[in-house]
Amino acid sequence: MPLRRRFVAYIGALAVFVAAGTLSLPGRSYAIVQQLYLTPAAASVQNGNNISIQIRVNSSADLVNAVQANFTYNPAQLQYVSVSAVGTAFDVDASSSIASGSIQLARGATTSVSGDNLFATITFKAIVGSGSASVNVASGSAVVRTSDASNILTQSGGAVFTLTPSPAILSTPLYRLYSRKSDRHFYTINPTERDQAIGVGYALEGVSFYVGIANGGNLTPIIRLYNRQTDYHFYTSSQAEANQDVGVGFVIEGTGYLASRGGDPGVSPVFRLLNKSNNMHFFTISTVERDQALATGGYIFEGTAFYAVTP
Repeated sequence: MPLRRRFVAYIGALAVFVAAGTLSLPGRSYAIVQQLYLTPAAASVQNGNNISIQIRVNSSADLVNAVQANFTYNPAQLQYVSVSAVGTAFDVDASSSIASGSIQLARGATTSVSGDNLFATITFKAIVGSGSASVNVASGSAVVRTSDASNILTQSGGAVFTLTPSPAILSTPLYRLYSRKSDRHFYTINPTERDQAIGVGYALEGVSFYVGIANGGNLTPIIRLYNRQTDYHFYTSSQAEANQDVGVGFVIEGTGYLASRGGDPGVSPVFRLLNKSNNMHFFTISTVERDQALATGGYIFEGTAFYAVTP
């Protein structure tokens, strides 16, 4: 092969190895060293939780005695919490600048160090529950060699975090009451309403399931409506369905409670059935109750309304 063609082929192969993080030469293989990097480089973080990230310096065989570490992040996704120098090999705090979306830290080492060392640990709090949040090494960063005060930083590595919703909290009992006279059920999380209903002839059937009252995670509001003419309450997670019911005599009383959209640990489907004789609904988390109601022939199964926790 002509010399020029061999040279071009060699350069092309070199580019491939560098892109893969490995530099291969005849008889030898070298890993590309990131002199300034973050670990973990990837992780999942729940909304509202903290994550601590180590800033590390790897100077290989070079002795270094000073580091300037600059980072950027999205303050709409991550909130700066703290920076710690516990365990650092760079024991001199030269300067620090913390602003929304940027962090600049400068530290020195009383005794020069080589190899892979902890520079500092920074902690963020996830403030959203979806998407990916990056912490990137920014311009102006430097790893300073002791012998000639030159910056040997040529490779750096940031971090990317997957943001996930906080878990749904479903611990509020939803009481189910039944009026034999009107053949209808009433559902409420309010003990005062429960007792008032008992006072006008409803029988308490117990806790139907557990729901939420605080926004967060994968929760959806369950809208409560009331028809004064029929003295009937209806519950739905669909705003469109609620708007339709307003058109036929219902008024929206607000959010009755919160329920899971599904996928949360420990939740089960809440089934919705329609009583054909009075056009009123029955909600149950029990498959046995669902099947018993359907076996009577008086109910139509309308599917899963939402998800909650079994009592």
